[in-house]
Amino acid sequence: MLVHPDGRGELLEIPTGAPIGVGGVPFVAKKIDVTDGSMLVLCTDGLVESRGGDIGEGLAALCGNLINPKQTPEEACDTVLNTLHSQGRQDDAALLVARFDGVPPTEVATWRLDVHPRSVRLARTLVREQLVNWGLTGFTERAELLVSELVTNAVRVARTEVQLQLICTGKLLVEVSDDNHDMPSLEPVEPFDEWGRGLNLVATLADKWGTARKAVGKVVYFELRLPRR
Repeated sequence: MLVHPDGRGELLEIPTGAPIGVGGVPFVAKKIDVTDGSMLVLCTDGLVESRGGDIGEGLAALCGNLINPKQTPEEACDTVLNTLHSQGRQDDAALLVARFDGVPPTEVATWRLDVHPRSVRLARTLVREQLVNWGLTGFTERAELLVSELVTNAVRVARTEVQLQLICTGKLLVEVSDDNHDMPSLEPVEPFDEWGRGLNLVATLADKWGTARKAVGKVVYFELRLPRR
């Protein structure tokens, strides 16, 4: 369900597919335009369907101005659970609420890189120049090092294209995407190993890192906490 900024709930029509989190299964992506301040609500049927009841009633209640978009996602979850998940519902329930706050275009930088080793040096330069423009010179050395590790991995496995994206909000989010669906894994390394150090460096020096599948390929990302500006 999409909750618009005015509180109106809209039940989205999306393609059927495997449950979220099931890997190795093809799925169909659908793009939906949203307004800043909207909320996305995902739940299992255990939240809106009671034994002997009609799931339509639960969905109607969920869409019926139940969530105030001015709430935090945590407060919205509490409101929904307190209202819908009564003792009469015995099935397990999962609920996820996400807010779309939007990011100003000036806080996002995106580049497409060739699948070539020279793109690693270019990526370092692009990151350094962008962070200087954002006034984040104290983060350039660490960000350059981590970006070079991720771009090196990406150009090694990508088929046609690598994308580098920086997003600056209350943190610096760096994403490196490629069109290879194989997910990287963090493996232990020995002192004299020549390969496998990249993700270990990222895991050690970044405040947070992770991977995610895309409709085509994957994205590997890391975050660096920024001082309040």
